[in-house]
Amino acid sequence: MRLEATKFLVASARSDIERWPATAELPETVHVRSLLRYLGTGRDHHAWSVRPGSAPVPARWMELDPGKRARDVRVDTAGKLTLRRFGVPEGHEPPWRGRWSEGRTDGKELGPLGDGGCAGPFDPWALLANLGCLARAPEVPFTLFSNDGVHRVVARRQGTDRLALKLADLAGGATREVALDVVRVELLPGRGEPDPAVFGMQGGVVLTIDVATGAPVQIEGRREGIPGTVRFRLTGFARKDVPRPLVPWPEDAADASAVP
Repeated sequence: MRLEATKFLVASARSDIERWPATAELPETVHVRSLLRYLGTGRDHHAWSVRPGSAPVPARWMELDPGKRARDVRVDTAGKLTLRRFGVPEGHEPPWRGRWSEGRTDGKELGPLGDGGCAGPFDPWALLANLGCLARAPEVPFTLFSNDGVHRVVARRQGTDRLALKLADLAGGATREVALDVVRVELLPGRGEPDPAVFGMQGGVVLTIDVATGAPVQIEGRREGIPGTVRFRLTGFARKDVPRPLVPWPEDAADASAVP
């Protein structure tokens, strides 16, 4: 699916979200690629999340800016979070073969993490493929991983609506007009917790979710360096038979023999 945003004619963004398998309620792999433009400068940002089952751990996610940096985060079955930082080669598509220069590594013991399912924990990218959980009740408590821990979050329903949208067919077909029943959900921090960070937003996050599919129809919130509220809206959708998204984990990307 594709979401797009503009701000004051000086900023724009386009994000493509792939989930694999597409039909799974809790997909195993999520890939988000965002192309950001602000005041004449651009940023190409990738994020991957891999979660092999409904259990909260093991979990692993990575964010990568080509030619600049990557952050690889994993949580093992004992509840230990490890964050590794890397410098990465140039290029705009995986696998980014070559030397990844490793920087600082941080670790943290998280303790008990719950039973998984809709209660989480989710990492910020896996949550985008599991929004149907947040639309099921007026208030849904869950836990959310960050790069330095796990936090309590409450998803509170703001209301429901029916929206008419024109959606591009990302598989190459004609634009479609659709009417969606949606629910608006605000993400609030638990007591003593920081504002939840989702989809690169740093607070004030409100999600508009398609009730039938759990797909994000709109994501709004505050983004560092951009004044006011940023709103991403669904503009395209497709369901295609594709192989599992290639995740360039550092230990694999540096090994040319591991690249298909």
